[in-house]
This record gives sequence, structure tokens and C-alpha cells, in this order.
Amino acid sequence: MAACLVSSALHTGALAQSNNSFVLPQEVRDQFEFVIGEWDVEVTLANGNVYQAEWQNSWLADGVALVQEWRGPYTKGIELRYYNAVDGGWQGYNVYTMNGGQARRMTSARDGANMVVTIKETNRQGQEFLNRETYSDITAHGWSMRSELSYDDGETWQPGQYSLVARRRE
Repeated sequence: MAACLVSSALHTGALAQSNNSFVLPQEVRDQFEFVIGEWDVEVTLANGNVYQAEWQNSWLADGVALVQEWRGPYTKGIELRYYNAVDGGWQGYNVYTMNGGQARRMTSARDGANMVVTIKETNRQGQEFLNRETYSDITAHGWSMRSELSYDDGETWQPGQYSLVARRRE
């Protein structure tokens, strides 16, 4: 089994050490490097309300996983992202207080200069939908993100419930 995982990891560009430990290639790690650090965030809701939040992001397990902690006036939560060398992409889960602690699965991929995170969710009526967050305008000092929703498994998208601008805390 370990040999299969190492073979798959090598096939997708991951490096293997002599002890079969997974090492994330720098070019893959760089895809999320822009969020590492502490951020002051301004969130704009679809209804026009604006609020401030804090977001702290750091690497775990020598850069194989990323933990993100969100603190805002309406919700608090964590996100855990990791690179799956077998599938060749970022995966993870997020858990927020506004969801009653329900874990939501997410996948992430680069799209040119943007990072796109897709979250599988269920609304209060029990309807499943996708929430796509597109991170753009990425610099060392900040970035923006917008949310879009799909109720037909990604065939069509409509504006989501929020957008945000993050500025690196000095």
C-alpha cells in the first residue's frame, strides 16, 4: 500500500523521502502561500451590510496542510486544507459556528492567477448547493474574494451571499 501511495505521489509531482514521507512540492505549496499570516478582513454581505473580521492562516505538518481560523462578529470557525497527491488537488473541510458545527467538504484549484475554492453545502430547507469562492487580485499585502452559488451542480452560477477584501495585518 505504501508503495502505491509513493508511486502516486511521484506521479503527481510530489517528492518522496527515503522514509516514504510525503513532501509537498514548493510550486504546489505556493498556491496557498498568499493566505499565510494574519489578516484584517472587510466582509460585504449581499444585503449591503459590512463587517470586520480577523483571519489567521498557518501551515501544519511541515507545509502539507493549512489551518485557517476565522473570527468575526457573526461566526467563528476553522478550515483545514490539505493537498491530496493521489487526486492531484487541494481538499479539506470547514466548520463554522453558524452551521452548528457541521463540517462542509471543499476542494480547491488554481485558475490562472486566481484560487477557486468550491464548498458543498446544504441550506436550511435541505437543498444541496455549491458555494464557489474565487480569490483574486492577490498581492503580498492583500487580496479579494467573491462568493457564487450553484443549485445545478455547477452548470450555472449566481452571485453569492458575500464578498471580502483582506489586508495583511502589520
